[in-house]
Amino acid sequence: MIHRDCKLENLLIDFPERDPNQEIPWNEINLDEEPFIIKIADFGYSRRLDQDKSLEGWYGTPLLMAPEALFGQKYGHKRDVWALGAMYFQLITGKYIFGHDKCTLDHLKKKVDKGQWSFPVHTTEFSL
Repeated sequence: MIHRDCKLENLLIDFPERDPNQEIPWNEINLDEEPFIIKIADFGYSRRLDQDKSLEGWYGTPLLMAPEALFGQKYGHKRDVWALGAMYFQLITGKYIFGHDKCTLDHLKKKVDKGQWSFPVHTTEFSL
């Protein structure tokens, strides 16, 4: 299975010991102590893909796409691995690796093609 649209918005957090009908007080949660389950959502672009096969097609969120998908080349399961790394970067820094949510596709492609990225000096309050 290949998801093709891995992003933070498609990850859901379940707290099995909490009442699902009660609002969660986010400022009181300690993820080091409270059990939780991460669930992947939105399988609209996903496909079954054998290990030795590849796909083509421009599906997903450009800011998290592997370079081969962004540039219209064939890709395999490693596309999702790239997206997981991009999400991890986003969790740590609060920013996308390349570009930002308002950058143009052309600008994004140029930055990816040149490998222009940097680790931000400052992170947001939402990052780890």
